[in-house]
Amino acid sequence: MPVIICTVPSLDINYNGDYSLEKAARSVFLTLNKTARPVSGARNLLLDDNDLISFFMRSVLSEIKDSSDQRSDHFLNINNIDLDEEKQKLNNPIAISSVKSLYYTIEHLVLSTVESTVGLGDRKGKFGNRSDFETGLEKLNGHNDLLQEQYDSLSRFHFSSESADILNKNFMLFYGKFIIKFYKQFLPFRVYSEATLQLKGNIKRSDDTHINSMIFNGQGEINVFEEYMKDLSDRKDKLSLKHLPRIEKVLKDLNDTKKRLDSRIQELYSIRSEYYLRDNKDKSKLTDGTAIKDVVHRTIKQLYNDVFSSQAFQASLICTFFGEVEACAIDNKTDDSSIETLLVEYLSQINEFFYPKSLVSFKRIINLFIGEMQFNESNGDIKILHNSNTTFGQIVSLNEMKPNSWPKYRYIMLEIWSSSNEILNKRIAEQLEICRQDVSKQLFNKFKDNYSKEHRRHENELSEDDIKHILEIAYKDYNDFLKNLGRSSTLNESIFKKYVRS
Repeated sequence: MPVIICTVPSLDINYNGDYSLEKAARSVFLTLNKTARPVSGARNLLLDDNDLISFFMRSVLSEIKDSSDQRSDHFLNINNIDLDEEKQKLNNPIAISSVKSLYYTIEHLVLSTVESTVGLGDRKGKFGNRSDFETGLEKLNGHNDLLQEQYDSLSRFHFSSESADILNKNFMLFYGKFIIKFYKQFLPFRVYSEATLQLKGNIKRSDDTHINSMIFNGQGEINVFEEYMKDLSDRKDKLSLKHLPRIEKVLKDLNDTKKRLDSRIQELYSIRSEYYLRDNKDKSKLTDGTAIKDVVHRTIKQLYNDVFSSQAFQASLICTFFGEVEACAIDNKTDDSSIETLLVEYLSQINEFFYPKSLVSFKRIINLFIGEMQFNESNGDIKILHNSNTTFGQIVSLNEMKPNSWPKYRYIMLEIWSSSNEILNKRIAEQLEICRQDVSKQLFNKFKDNYSKEHRRHENELSEDDIKHILEIAYKDYNDFLKNLGRSSTLNESIFKKYVRS
């Protein structure tokens, strides 16, 4: 049974106030009772022994933890995975991913079929309550490795420990070890992991054990600290004058701690920005002397918050690769087309785009996801136009990105990716064309709706000249969008019109 031992160092033999150890214990007890929370949904997923997806996820997390303990040179640390976060957007300052994100990705990998993802549409199927595990058995070689009795009686939520061990071994072989490679070798993730380790070393050298515990023991500790601080501040005005000086002293100490905490978190973000641009040959244009320019730093922070750490992006990064490889029935045992070889090729191309090594490549990412980046060569000023018409949000997503919207990011991966495997490359090209048709149609419809509203005309009342004008401006924006991917030359206006009318 877990036991917590609480001490109150200030209540020693030299204390002369009217507080007592009994009162302190009662205060702790009452506070815990008042603020007790149910176990988070993420923690339930992590601890669930009756779900094979949770079983597989724990194995991935155990591998990450083991590599952390062994000081792996790939830098991924278990602290970089938030175990409690409930929201889609991460609040934990050192988290790259979360239990919910990892669970979602594994669930899709094991339970999805080729038909689950088509074009820009949301992922098909609701997997949360699906008990059938037939697809998973096929993907994890359960037909061959399980005994007939085990196979017949197995479902996602009903299985023996022996069956789970067999399937888990195959999962780690076919998927798990590659998932870990994604988190270790996708360079924006690696940059964040390295920055986290650098911060940990800096805090350790300063011997600030309190801040070290708050940052590296999970977001829960920070949440408890901030809630306690707010609660004490709210109750201050209701306390008698007798207790006010003591409470004000406690609040002052808490405020000092909060300042140190915030300072360390900003230090982490600064280190991350430095590391993200450390191999950029034009880094001097993105700095003021030695420090990253504020506008660049804020933009990198937004890129991590809104894109890299999102469930949708992480699902697309991993599931796009496996989805297209599995659709081609590529065998992991084939020498020249092994999963290992294809993954290296895929990650190399994805990293080349998402880890910028020049001012031009940095601008492309920002133009794509944040807004048009303008760089003044004469004075070095940088501006970000957030109302740009050619961002991912304006051209592809159109609405808020939910986890099931990840196929929209898949489209970006397909624009970047080309394979040396002929069958796979043909599949990529086919899927890319489907995605481009979807983009072309939705973009044309968006402009047509806006044009109709602006001119107060029904769509049926638009003339041929109106339609021609709408096609021209829609194509221009799409072509400008593709320039940020280095792909504008692959889509001319006649193909765009064909896609719209198909």
